[in-house]
Formats: sequence, C-alpha cells, structure tokens
Amino acid sequence: MSGTMRMSMKARRWTQRFTAAMGVVMCVGAVQASTLYQTDFPEAEGSLPTGWVGIVDEAGWAIDAAGDLRYGGSTNASLALGDGFVLGDSSTADSLTNVVVSADIRKSNAGITGLITHHPSGSGTSETFYHARLSGTTSLQLYRFNGGVSAMTDDFTGNNTVTISESYTLGETWRLVMTTLGGKDAQQVGALLFNDAGQLVGKIRSTSTTSVLTSGSAGVRGASPSVYESFSIATPTQITTADGNGADAFIEFRTDQAGAADTNHGTDTTVQTKSGEDSNQLYRKSYLRYDLSSVGDDQVFSASLDLTVNNRVTTGQTFNVYALVDGVDGDDDPSGAGWIESGAGGITWNNAPGNDTGTGLDSDAVLLGTFTGGVNDETLRFTSEALVDFLNADTNGLVTFILVDLTPGSFGDSNFLQFDSKEQSGGVAPALSLVLIPEPTSLMVMIGMLLGVIRRRPAMAVVTKTQGESK
Repeated sequence: MSGTMRMSMKARRWTQRFTAAMGVVMCVGAVQASTLYQTDFPEAEGSLPTGWVGIVDEAGWAIDAAGDLRYGGSTNASLALGDGFVLGDSSTADSLTNVVVSADIRKSNAGITGLITHHPSGSGTSETFYHARLSGTTSLQLYRFNGGVSAMTDDFTGNNTVTISESYTLGETWRLVMTTLGGKDAQQVGALLFNDAGQLVGKIRSTSTTSVLTSGSAGVRGASPSVYESFSIATPTQITTADGNGADAFIEFRTDQAGAADTNHGTDTTVQTKSGEDSNQLYRKSYLRYDLSSVGDDQVFSASLDLTVNNRVTTGQTFNVYALVDGVDGDDDPSGAGWIESGAGGITWNNAPGNDTGTGLDSDAVLLGTFTGGVNDETLRFTSEALVDFLNADTNGLVTFILVDLTPGSFGDSNFLQFDSKEQSGGVAPALSLVLIPEPTSLMVMIGMLLGVIRRRPAMAVVTKTQGESK
C-alpha cells in the first residue's frame, strides 16, 4: 500500500471517530486553539518519527508496516519531540507551557499506553515529567515522574486514578487527550479519554503545587505493545479582555490626591496593583472582565488566567485573585448593572463592585487563590480548582476577576506590578485559557456535519503534518 493511500485511509478513520474529541480545544467566537504539531507518522517503516528522541533509550520504538508508531520493548518507555524541534508557531518543542496533547491509541494487552508533557529535555536522561495513561482496560491515571521514579506529587495522592465508564476493548482505537495549564505556582494536569465512537468515557484532573514543572517537551509513554495512530499538540482556547464585552481597568486610592478615588483608568495601557500601607496610603487593584458567551453550554475542564508583566521593580510579590459573585451588581452586562470600563460612569475606587478599603474586598467577591509576581515580559499563569468551579457555575456569560497585591510597601516606593492591558500597543491582553468539553448535542452536530463533508469531499479528510526543521 502506498504511503499516500495509507495516510488518506488513516486520516479518514481518525476524522470519523474523533471529531468529537477534537472539539475539546475549540471555541467558536474566541481565539481558536492553534495546532502546533500534528502527525499520523508517514515516515518509513522501521524509522522513528522525524525529530523524536527516546528518553533514556530509543530501543523498541519504530514506525510499523501499517504506518503507526509502535513500542515493542521489554519495559515501559518514553519517546518525545527533541530539543530545538520547531513547532507551528516557531517555538521549540522543549518550551511548551499551556498545552493540549492528543493521540489515537491502540493496545492489545493490559499494559499502559499514555502521553507525557513538560519533560524538561526531549533528549535528556532524567525522567521528570507529567504522565497521563490508560492502564489496563478500566483505569485512567495521572502521574508525576521524579528523576526516573514513578512518584505522584502530594497533590495527586488519592486523585490519580479514575475508573472509566466503559471498559476498553482490546484492539480498538480510542483517543487520549492530556492537558497541562498553569504557571510556576500551580499546574493543572488532566486527561480525557474518548471511545471509538467519540464519546467521553473518562476524565481526571488534579492541580499540583509541589515541585511544579513549568515547561518542556511532549510525547508518548507506553508498555509493549503500545500503538499510536496519530499525535498532535495544540494550544488551549483563549478569551481575552478585548473579546466581546470584555474589559480591563485598575482603580486607585491615594491620600495625597483627593480626586484619585474618583478617577477612571479604563483606557490606560496597563492594569496595576499596589499595596502601600503606611501613613500615606496608596492602593491599586486590577479588574478584568471576560465574555464567556462563546463557551455556550460547553463545560470548562481546565483553565488559567494569563497575564503579561509590563513593569516591575520588586520580585516575589504575592497576589490574591478574586472573582465577583455571579449575578451581583456589577457582574452583569454593561447595558444593565455591570461596571463600565471608561467614559461616563467608568469604574473607579469609589464605585467598583466588590471593593472595600485597603487590600480588602466585600462579600460580593470570592477568593479563587494566590500567585506570585515575575519579571518584565514574563507571562504569569494562575490556575486553581476554584477557578474552574467558578467558571462552570457562571450563569450570565460574564466573569470579573480582581487582582489584589498582598505585599505591603510604602507610599513612595516602587513595590508595584503592572500587566499589559488590551490597550497596550504591541502587548498581550489579559487572557483566559480554557480547555472545553463540548456539550453532547454540539458534538453530534459536529460529527454529522463533518461526515457529510467527508462523503462529498474525501480529500478534505487527509491529515497534514505541521513541523519545522530539527536543529
């Protein structure tokens, strides 16, 4: 069978079975998830995928006669994209941060077949990474490997295994999706498993705050015989404060300017935080609103709040992230009682919903968690289980987050932190990164539409491969 025919048949089979799973990272109306790398392993039989390297050892990994990646070694082993491998956005594989990794998997025994993310060196010898896998025929598992030792972080203890709703049938092709969102303070690691009909049969997620892995390469890990028909890397969906009814602003109170508490900062190029607790007080809090209308009835599986540092002098600052309680005054659409970004009635210290004196907020705000500051141009990513729960509980399609600096300074010092706002020219607007599980009715519509396209235009189903040069 020719390589072209083999790819076309595999691509069509993959599209028919797993269109639903692909919807995990899509969101119409927001910034679409971007595919950074995708392959169905078109390389020659007996070779390794282009740019991939074994972690510790490559023995046992090879493309088989059917054009699938297969492991036939004697122990559990990993294979990943190597250092310097260029992805679709011109980044390198070893620098992956917020990432969604997917594979069509097949197994014929009770061993493990899975995925890895955040390996610090695709060609290294130290096995430190996050790992999601189908173990046996009934267990979906999460692990954190520490220097070659299969050990869970404390955060995963008691929450590293779930029983899937449908037992895996040996020889079937299922889709495994692994998600890793977050930053240096916490990483939200998760896995989704879809059966051969594209139905979600298992999900697991845990947030790690111990020995957090912030970036690294992605790949596969399995026992013999583990088979991978396809593999892809994508970014999560992003919604920014510039989308729809989104908004960003900061509010300020200072004792040396009587009008500061009534001054609006909705058109500033940064959003700022400061805690100046001395006799001459100076406080700033940031308000970020996101329009979730494009999410619809989809469930948020994982999420992170992403902020780009514009200016900082002091390092190690600590911040609380709050959210306006759903439905309170100020949470609604601006045409109703929602806070106004700028202009007449624009948000200020004196009219900001949820605001209180100093670093305080009132009962209209709920705490979602804490994160620490960073250096200029660094992207800080906040995640927590409370963030995901809050997003899924929203009823009006708008959410507001409030950033409060908890590191005391004095009135005149430079102990503050600024982030790009949506008005920053050449900057990066505050973003909400999401991994979504489509509502079941939407999934069936997606499948039906795509199958119609396949029947009319088979060539559209051919899976292409996005990859750069291996350095």
